Amino acid sequence: MKIGPSPRRAAALDALRRLRDDRGGGVAVAFGIALTVMIGFGAAATEIGTWLLTRRAMQGAADAAAVSALVATAKGGPDITTQARGVAAQNGWTHGVNGVTVTVNQPPSVGNFAGNAQAVEVIIAQAQPLFFSGMLPGVTAPTIRARGVATPPTVPPACLTALGTGNSIQSNGNAILTLNGCSIRSAGNIAFGGNHSVISARSIDIAGTVSAPSQLTLSNGPGTTGDPTTVSDPFADRSFTKPSGGCTPYSGGTPVPNTAYCGMNITSSVSFPSGIYYIEGPVGTCVGFCVTGNSSVTVTSQSPGVTIVLTSTNAAPTVYAQVNIAGQATVNLTALNSGTTHGLVFFGDPAQPAGATPETFAGNGSTTITGGIYFRNQTVSIGGNGVSSNTCLEIVAANIVVTGNGTLTNSNCNSVGAGGSSSSSIRLVE
Repeated sequence: MKIGPSPRRAAALDALRRLRDDRGGGVAVAFGIALTVMIGFGAAATEIGTWLLTRRAMQGAADAAAVSALVATAKGGPDITTQARGVAAQNGWTHGVNGVTVTVNQPPSVGNFAGNAQAVEVIIAQAQPLFFSGMLPGVTAPTIRARGVATPPTVPPACLTALGTGNSIQSNGNAILTLNGCSIRSAGNIAFGGNHSVISARSIDIAGTVSAPSQLTLSNGPGTTGDPTTVSDPFADRSFTKPSGGCTPYSGGTPVPNTAYCGMNITSSVSFPSGIYYIEGPVGTCVGFCVTGNSSVTVTSQSPGVTIVLTSTNAAPTVYAQVNIAGQATVNLTALNSGTTHGLVFFGDPAQPAGATPETFAGNGSTTITGGIYFRNQTVSIGGNGVSSNTCLEIVAANIVVTGNGTLTNSNCNSVGAGGSSSSSIRLVE
């Protein structure tokens, strides 16, 4: 006879069988484990998204800092590290705060432009904190980096910029303009007034037309005519402040820099110490800054150079000084390389209204001006035996006229030169 289990034992076995067959608790445990993992990955995804947004903002700051550093140094501003870190801080990335580092290199340390002395590299880096993702095994705090590289333009700057309309650039008689490595920009036309006048340049970008295309030689293709885009003033940011106390009559000899003269009539050989000279009006038969025949003007040291400002007196605020450099006179001047007038050898007061009398640069073949001639509302006339430059002469005026046997020669305009026309073309390359 078979004897079954006791009721108590049977109840225990039945409870064990029911526990064995019950799947509800297992699902809950598995779901709990899975939920923890999903929360961890969700938290990590959220933080990764935050890191990506941080990286995007950091990249914008690095790009802006690289471009600004190059622009500032081209315009005589602070050193690249000071400028770049200042711009980065304005965008929320202050060097040395909250683990942020802003490294500035010229030339870049890596990449396609490594070793290029004209390029500027800015690297912004910051270690990021961990929040929920720190609960996951193997996750470490990342360091986010952004890198921007800026270079000067590969296209040479314009060394002739005419801001006026109509025939704003004129080549008359036997005039010869040889513009090596640089271009011409104009809000008007290029007009030839003689069959023997010629212009050679890299390229042109003008709003009007060319009256005699056969007399224009361009080394970089046909150039652009009929461009409706307004020609901007590349020296619009330059400024000056006249000395107080009025002007001093010039009595010959070595002039004093940073002093205002009531006209300056130079009749002998004079050497200018480095600095800014303010010419505040006509004196006698001289209309402002006058250099007569067989006399010469040079700078004591070619670096850092001079700026000659043509402006008006407080007593006669509507009478402005002008330039009149006669034939056979020699002028050999280099622009200042820093300060608010940097890059400009001759700086016409922008407040002067348009006038009929041109700023005259006759000179002779040995006249050399390295830097800018700037008369925003006036006509600059090149005559005599011309003006040349061993580096880069940049003329910005309402109208530019080369007359008679006048010649205008430039060379090596791939260098910084006056720096006005090229600054807005600085580009990001990495």
